[in-house]
Formats: sequence, structure tokens, C-alpha cells
Amino acid sequence: MSTLPFARDFDLPPRWDGDRIVWEGWQADPPSTLDYHLKPEPCPACGLFEPHTVNLGVIWSKPGVRPFRRARTYTEAALNSAADREGTPLGWLFAYRCTGCRFDQVYECNTKQMWDLDESDYHAFGSHDPARPTTRGRA
Repeated sequence: MSTLPFARDFDLPPRWDGDRIVWEGWQADPPSTLDYHLKPEPCPACGLFEPHTVNLGVIWSKPGVRPFRRARTYTEAALNSAADREGTPLGWLFAYRCTGCRFDQVYECNTKQMWDLDESDYHAFGSHDPARPTTRGRA
């Protein structure tokens, strides 16, 4: 099987709706008892029935976005301090890649939606163009 016919600047989108993503790295999809109960689904791009690989991504805000308006405990103050330097986690993404054609799909946990990635997603800003409103909404 060949890979998809476009060049990728990044292995996975570095941004989601303009926010930075930190990906943990590809790994084999862990087996589950659901595998025995659900009908296997083929890759939507190539039709392959092989298991896919999975990558967990954390969506981060810009530095300075604090999770607590007024810290009431030491833990909340420490989290605010870390958020001033690094940002705050806003959500999680699960990327699924076909092992045959490298077609990627992303499940967004906040909206509970599955997205098919295309060539516009693999550039510096992902599919988010800062000049126009986003096409993906958050719940």
C-alpha cells in the first residue's frame, strides 16, 4: 500500500483550532474486549481491516491562561503558576492512523466528534487560518 498523495510538514497537526497540541507518540492500539463484540471497520481511505496505531494529544492554551481565577489552596496556586509559564490543558485528542495508507482520523474528546484529516491539517497552523473563523467548534 502507498501513503496518501500529499506532503506533510508535520507528522500530526501541531495546532487544533489555533491551540498548541503536544502529541505523546504512536503506539499500537491496545486490545479491548470490545474487539470481540464490535464488527471490525475498514479504513475509510483504503478499506484495510488491519489494526491502526494511536497517538494521544493534549491541547494546550497559551501561557498565562490560568485554570483558577482566585487560588484558594497551595495546589491551585501552583497550577496557576505553572499555567503562567506553560499554559493550561484544554482537552484531549486521539489520533488513529491506518497502518496501510497512513490515513489519519482524530477523535476530539471535548466535542465527541471524529475528524478526517486532509493536507491542510499538517501545516504550522493546522487547518486553522488565523485570518478567518475556525471550522471546528468546542462544546
